[in-house]
Amino acid sequence: MAGKASESCGGTQLKWWAFLYLVGLMMLVVTPFPASSTTAMTSSNQKIVNISGDFILGALFPIHRRGDSEMCGEIQPEDGIQPLEALLYTIDKINRNDSLLPGIRLGVLALDTCDSNIYAMEQSMIFMKSLISHYNEYHETEFQCSDGSPAKFRNGNFDRIVGVIGGQSSSVTIQVASLLRLFQIPQISYMSTSPQLSNRERFPYFFRTVPSDVNQAHALIEILRHFNWTYVAVVYSDSEYGLHCYDSIRELVENDTICFTTPHRVIRYQFKGPDYEQIIRAIAAKPDIRVILLILEKENAGYLMEAAKKLGLGNRYVWLGTDGWTGRGSVAMGKEETLEGAIAIQPLVSSIGGFDEYFTSRTLEHSKVNPWFSEFWEHHFNCTLNKTANSNSSGAVCEPEKERISSETGYTQQSFVHFVRDAAYAFAQALHDMHAELCGGIPGVCEAMQHVDGIKVFERLQNVSFKEGPNNGNLTLEIDGTMRYRASTGFKYPSSRCASPCSPDQVKVRERDDTCCWKCRDCGRYQVKLDEFHCEDCPLGTMPDDINRSVCVPIPEKYIDYRNPLAIGALGVSGFGILVTMFVGMVFWNYNDTPIIKAAGRELSYILLSAILLSFSVTFFIVAEPNRFTCGVMRFFLGFCPTLCYASIATKTNRIARIFHQKSGPSVPKTKYISPTSQMIIVGLLTSVEVVINIVWIVSNPPSTTFTYPDRETKLKICEGVDSYRYMIGFIYPLILIGLCTIYAIQTRKCPEGFNETKYIAFTNYTIIIIWLAFVPLYLISSSSSVRIVTLAISLSLSGLVELGCLFFPKIYIVLFKPEKNTKEVVMAPNRSSFVTLSNSASHGNHGMYHNHTPQIQQSNGKCPKHFLHPEEIPISNGSYSDPPSC
Repeated sequence: MAGKASESCGGTQLKWWAFLYLVGLMMLVVTPFPASSTTAMTSSNQKIVNISGDFILGALFPIHRRGDSEMCGEIQPEDGIQPLEALLYTIDKINRNDSLLPGIRLGVLALDTCDSNIYAMEQSMIFMKSLISHYNEYHETEFQCSDGSPAKFRNGNFDRIVGVIGGQSSSVTIQVASLLRLFQIPQISYMSTSPQLSNRERFPYFFRTVPSDVNQAHALIEILRHFNWTYVAVVYSDSEYGLHCYDSIRELVENDTICFTTPHRVIRYQFKGPDYEQIIRAIAAKPDIRVILLILEKENAGYLMEAAKKLGLGNRYVWLGTDGWTGRGSVAMGKEETLEGAIAIQPLVSSIGGFDEYFTSRTLEHSKVNPWFSEFWEHHFNCTLNKTANSNSSGAVCEPEKERISSETGYTQQSFVHFVRDAAYAFAQALHDMHAELCGGIPGVCEAMQHVDGIKVFERLQNVSFKEGPNNGNLTLEIDGTMRYRASTGFKYPSSRCASPCSPDQVKVRERDDTCCWKCRDCGRYQVKLDEFHCEDCPLGTMPDDINRSVCVPIPEKYIDYRNPLAIGALGVSGFGILVTMFVGMVFWNYNDTPIIKAAGRELSYILLSAILLSFSVTFFIVAEPNRFTCGVMRFFLGFCPTLCYASIATKTNRIARIFHQKSGPSVPKTKYISPTSQMIIVGLLTSVEVVINIVWIVSNPPSTTFTYPDRETKLKICEGVDSYRYMIGFIYPLILIGLCTIYAIQTRKCPEGFNETKYIAFTNYTIIIIWLAFVPLYLISSSSSVRIVTLAISLSLSGLVELGCLFFPKIYIVLFKPEKNTKEVVMAPNRSSFVTLSNSASHGNHGMYHNHTPQIQQSNGKCPKHFLHPEEIPISNGSYSDPPSC
């Protein structure tokens, strides 16, 4: 798909380039170039290495440094001449190898980039013209000579370019790759490590024999971690290489303890000596920095070393270098003391066997092949060839007959030149595989290979593999190599950090002036360590673990149970109340037929005793372990018990009021609904209102448990709603009944003593109101759920004790200790506050009273009948006193 899409737009692109270079093309057509096997071409504008062959590999090398205003500077023996010679040496070996590309000769077209992407683009135009000429001849003829033949570039000598090796720097390679993709020409770089080149959409035909900077970044980080260097200065260049390598490193340490302080960006072609000195001074201002990471090209690295040496600070630091400058003798020359202990990162390298002998055997005669070799000779031996009066060189005149390149004169094989050899072998192997497929292994270029497009070579490069040497194993061409490196050191390295490591349960608090430095701080008592710099509060109900305070663990839940001191107190009061209630019930049962018990209304009294007994019993559910059942029981009976109590009292007082306030007369009907059955039905109806309220409440909001937190270290299990005001809902209706009881008690205050419980009911109500006025605010304002729970239990128990003491104890006292008052006469005795006194004596003379030995009743306030009643005249119904006919 990629190849087809490129072909569809290729015609348009080629027409565009053909138009741009038409003039140059036609001019070059009439400029014959010798078809010799090896030629060094030199013109006023351009030098090239041209080795003719059946197929040609283009090559780009930084033979010269970048000069001012995009011009070329001085020659580069290490980065320019050596990789070029490595390519020439490799091509020669391939051409001599009969088993590789039999009968086929590889050629070379090498150009100088001057380490400048702009200059490299200008030089690469020769490739573009060659490719346009190739397309014009083999695909679509648009330009013709006067004789009708297709126009050719330099007699077609360069039309057979099948791929390009280079460039060296990533910035140059990116520009060239963008051009070559238009013609689907594969490119293999031997030194460009920018991660940007891994983008297959932008650079689909790009390969490299060197690993990406991503791998180098991983290696750098591993070294920093190994030595525990967490406080590091970094200096990087503004090139593609420096920017992308630094970005890769920053991404890797984003969540790491390694911190790059004061990063300095070097503007490659603008910085001068003072600028580099300023960088060293800024780093020296932070004395804890002992390691400097340099992501620079060799020229910039050399200038920075010079600045450090000039300021006397060079040997203070450990220099951690990338492959952009490490291994370059020009950087280390004269700075050996400064670089002592430096750590260099380079791809795994190996030397080219036989290359040293080849290179050291070169003489000036080699200038016929390599047009820059004479310039290299002058630089290497610091001499001048053909010195004239106008020569600017201060060196001696060269003596080629005596001078020989050797290790004594400063020659060292560069560690990266084998990547050039690998690139050449990759192309050779791809062509070899194509030859084996198309020509069947027959030596020479067969008809099927007379015309080879770059896309065909690209397809075979994707699967190429070959042996590097007899003992070096297999090599595979990859888009991005894997990380492999060797490390060896006997140097004792200093520490480079501005803070000591924190303990596992501490976090780092960065300093404001330098975020790379920190102070250690303990997390709070209820906090856990979230990461290196942050603490986090544990949720309610959890606490930090005791080991390293990194995890919140649940707090064991607690609840009010029978072992709690508050619960024991509430249970004690409740148990006492139950015993007293049972005692009262036994007394009532044993004296069930006595007048005082009958006058109290036995049925309603037993209902009241049952309600009081329930009030005491609910405490056992209130202080039990909370669950849905106990919570439901507590919620229902909290309001039901007082409702049942006061429904009984209200029914009793209402009955007495209706009996003794009925108008007298023969036509007055008998009082209705005063039988025991009727009274019990009335109690049931009054109580059913509370039952309905509680059922609706429970159905709409089912009982459940929840947790409350009295303090940060306590997790208390309670019934849901206890910690709010919702449990007060059940007490609204009982309060209404208490008010009703009070009204009826006042109305019956003038009835006979045996029936008149006004003062007892009133005292009961007043006492209970005081209890609830004390306990309800305590319940509402208390922040302790334990106190709230016990408050509910004790308030119910105290209410029951008050009802026993005020309503039953007076009768129990008479039954047990004053049996002489447990008679009909005493029970029917008039109320002293409402009636005249009883007398067993004769009449009081002039008052005209009847003389009788039986107590008699006389109304003094106009409410009761004006005749006198005997106690026996009040009938009994079902064992209880019925209403007297006079009231």
